[in-house]
Amino acid sequence: MENEKIKAPEEPKKAKKRIITFDRIMSILVLVICFWVGYEIVQDVTAPKEEALNINKTREVKGVNVGVERAEKGDLVSYTKIHGNIITDTSAMNVYSNITGDLVQLDVKRGDRVKKGDILGYVVQNVVGYNYNRSPITSPADGEVYTVNASVGDKIQGSPILSIRLDEELKIRTNVPERYIGSLNEDSSTSFTVPAFPGESHSARICYIAPLVDTTTRSISVELLIEDEGNLKEGMFATLNLETGRDEDVITVPSSAITLGVSHSYVLVAEDGKAVQREVEVGNSDGTRSVIKSGLEEGELVIVAGSVSNGTAISIVEGI
Repeated sequence: MENEKIKAPEEPKKAKKRIITFDRIMSILVLVICFWVGYEIVQDVTAPKEEALNINKTREVKGVNVGVERAEKGDLVSYTKIHGNIITDTSAMNVYSNITGDLVQLDVKRGDRVKKGDILGYVVQNVVGYNYNRSPITSPADGEVYTVNASVGDKIQGSPILSIRLDEELKIRTNVPERYIGSLNEDSSTSFTVPAFPGESHSARICYIAPLVDTTTRSISVELLIEDEGNLKEGMFATLNLETGRDEDVITVPSSAITLGVSHSYVLVAEDGKAVQREVEVGNSDGTRSVIKSGLEEGELVIVAGSVSNGTAISIVEGI
């Protein structure tokens, strides 16, 4: 009986040990889970940075996209805008009667077209002592009735009955600055526009260059014969694109590809995967392209599109 009483307390000790072991396992398991969750969170936070880092590395390797143009030789024509007025050699011609008398008939009005020799009306010499004489009024030239100065019943005594605007060829008269005289040649053509028809371009040919320079304006008078009159009228204001320079067999690049500095100008060329700054001497320009007189060799690739500077890694893309 005494032995049984001594052994009885061993059962609660074993149960207590089992509980302690279970608690330790659970604690370890919880720690493992917490560690794993924390690791995943850290991975999620750092992954975008690493990805962005990889993208930047890729960009660094690939370079900035640029567009290029191969430097080639050709001709460049320079133009200067010159203003002038459309004229004719003779603006209008007055029409008179051959006799003094009364205007008894007038068959035309302002704006009518007439031809040389057409009878425009009649004047009667109705004077006592003179024979009745019906004298015709004839047109002296082809043209358009410009003004009518008399009416039927008026006494005609040497004053003009009407005037006719002659069918003369239309011309443009302008003054060209002295510095451009060397580029002027008779029979050379140019284009021009007028405000009345802004969408239309017309052509004219130089037909007269004055022999002297106006010392006050330092310009020379030039006339151009209009080759396609259309709806053009005398007195209209014209703007000419006059050729004032021509460079033949020269290297040209887009003017936008040139950076103008204080003491020099330069372009960027594509060389061994990088943008390389090249100092150049710039010549004439037509407003869109410019002549490169020195500093650039034929065949080199000039960067014409893309935001880069000297030494930037580049990637050439067709079509930019």
